[in-house]
Parts: sequence; structure tokens; C-alpha cells
Amino acid sequence: MSDSDSSDEGQCFGFSYKAAVGSDISADAVSESEEEKQEEESGESPHPLRSPRHLQTSEWPWSPVLQLHEEKKFTEKNGALYQLGPELKEIDFFSLFFHPELFELLSTETNKYAHQQISGRADTKWYPTTAEEIKAFLGIHIYMSIVSLPSYKMYWSNDSLFGSFPIKDLMTRDRFEKMLQYYHINDNTTNPTRGHLGHDKLHNVRPVLDAVLEACRTVYFPHRENSIGEATTGFRGNICQNMEEQPCKRHIKIYTRADAHNGFVCEFQIYTGREQDTPELGLRDRIVKSLAAVLKKKNYLIYCDNFFTTQQLFQELYLDGIYACGAVRNNLSWPQELTNRFVAKQPQGYIKQLQCGILTATAWKDNKPLLLLSTYPNPTGTCTIFKKLRDSSILELKCPVVVADYNTH
Repeated sequence: MSDSDSSDEGQCFGFSYKAAVGSDISADAVSESEEEKQEEESGESPHPLRSPRHLQTSEWPWSPVLQLHEEKKFTEKNGALYQLGPELKEIDFFSLFFHPELFELLSTETNKYAHQQISGRADTKWYPTTAEEIKAFLGIHIYMSIVSLPSYKMYWSNDSLFGSFPIKDLMTRDRFEKMLQYYHINDNTTNPTRGHLGHDKLHNVRPVLDAVLEACRTVYFPHRENSIGEATTGFRGNICQNMEEQPCKRHIKIYTRADAHNGFVCEFQIYTGREQDTPELGLRDRIVKSLAAVLKKKNYLIYCDNFFTTQQLFQELYLDGIYACGAVRNNLSWPQELTNRFVAKQPQGYIKQLQCGILTATAWKDNKPLLLLSTYPNPTGTCTIFKKLRDSSILELKCPVVVADYNTH
């Protein structure tokens, strides 16, 4: 999306486009809120660029007249905080997220847990570990994840069938098994029992989790375009999700905010499930607002899929100084001419846009309908895409810029 304040012609991710930006709007969310209260008290009509929050979303007045407004400048820096030279290795990058102090903490907690376990019964094979040994222990796990064998014991085998592995030079198998037995990250005694106030389902990994999250926030500054989505990782435990239709049937669900240009994760949250089987109201809005909290008043642009997109959320993000664009579920309450059923009957290249305050609803028909909701300052920008058909002919289609941007990010 262009940062220009005047009419402009150029390229939109390889597509030619022509866009224009027009009338001005208020940039202060607080003052807008105060103005809205004054309008309600005086009986005046609401600001034309602000959606009527007092109405149900199905009652919002959508208009085919698209209003342009000034795009607020994005001035934040982006890129890596540190530049790693060609002489550095993978371990140097790993150290940006796993600081030396963390190895010290892990050795302390492991020794503490071992002491708690053997206080009543002696374990002659155990002796205190160190930060360097913890580093080697984690390195062995990373190596095992890359060079996979049916059993971890095979890495110490002398049989030439399995080859010769460097692991045996770092640690004996007996010592590795003892490290597995006592390895610990956090003190169990400091976590309240389940069901009590303050209980943390992620207590066992909290120090590492917080350290990595803080590194993600500080070692890299994202571009203006950010994407919010969902990731999963295989896991078996109390906080795992069961998805029988997925290849990985048991996994942890992780919500992320990443740089849309390269996928670097700047913020993440691990979903730990419902509390006592109580449905979480407003979960999607809470996730997006939490992941985007540090972006407020900086004019970032967030892309998301149809799980997160709602009219109320996008308006609140705009009042917080964050632009948004997202796909829409077909069951979202909005005009009939923007539903999947209606758009699917239209010819390829069909475009329909309606506006309600700052919100713009866009429907575009390619092979299938695409429904988007956005707070783009200029919803009228279009570009031309060229599609190669089966008979090698080229089909030229007019496409809204918001659609091209969404497909890119």
C-alpha cells in the first residue's frame, strides 16, 4: 500500500495500478471517542469515517459511495538489531534467543530438582551438572532431531551398521539418561496447584518461554505489514489439542504475529485451553489485540484470515492506530450482494465494494469468490493481473489493490 498523499501511478507487487487519496480524517482515537459521545448527546449524525458502534453489525449502514481519507505515515524502523557477519556460525544466531544466563538457570534448576528427588534416597550415579553440560545436552537433542534413529541408545552403539556418531564423545549414555531423569526448567513447588489462583499451565517451561519471547520482540523490528495467524507443533500433554482430521492429531496451538515479508515471528501466545470447560468469550479479539499491543499508534498494517476478522475488531484496531485487512467468513452479517452465494454467480473479474465508516467490504470473483474486510485509507485502488489459461492464452483481470496486497502477504 502506497504511503503517498496524492494521486499516484505505479506497480503493486508486479501489477500496474492507479490509486488516489483524498479527504482528511482525525488521527486521535481518544478525541474521536469524545467526539462520538458529544454527537450522541447532541443528536448529530456520526462522523462519516467512523462506523456506528452502537448498532449490531447486521444493522450497519453499508454504502456504495467510497470515501477516501488521508493515510497516516509509517515511520518505524525495520530490520535486524544485530548484523551477523559471514565468519559467524549457526550457534551465534541461536545465542541471540538462548542467552548464556539461561543455561546457568537450567543447570541450577536441574540440580535443585535432582536434590529434591534424591533427598530421601541416594543416587550414586548422579553428580551436579553445569551450564556447559546443559548446553551439550540440548545440542544432543537438536542433533537427534536431525539425524533420526529408532532408539536413542543406538547413538552410542559400536555397531558399524549404525555408523559412528559424535554424541558419544560429548556424553556417555549413562550420563545422558541421568540428565533426562533430572532435567528441569522451573521449580514445581512455586506453582499453585491446578484450580487455584495463579496456577500456570506453562510453569514447567515458563523461564525459557519468556526468554525466547523477549528475544523475538527485541532482536528484530518488523516491516509495516504484519500477519496474524495460527501455528501448531506436535505435543502430548494436558494442554494439547486433539484434531483427528489433521496429520498431527495431538498438538499445541500457537497464535503468532509475524513479519509478512519474511515470516519472522515477533510475538506469540500458546493456547492452553479453556478454564474448567468454560467457553472463552471474545477469544479472537483478545488474541489479536494482545499480539498487536506494541503496534498501537504506529500505523502498522495487520493481515489475518477469516478466523479473526470481525467488523467490531477492525474498527477498534483502527481507533488504536492500526490498519487491518482480512478474509471474511461467509456467515458474517453483511450485505447480500457481498455473500459467497451471490458473488459465485457473477462473471470472473466481478468487483463489488461497499463502505461503512472506516470499514470497506470487498468482493472479488476469480475462479472462486474472495471476500475481504479492510480499513485501507484508499479502497478504490485497482491493479491488473494476467493469468495464463490452459490453452496458453492470457486472461487480463481487473483486481482491487486490497486483494493483491492480501494475496501477497
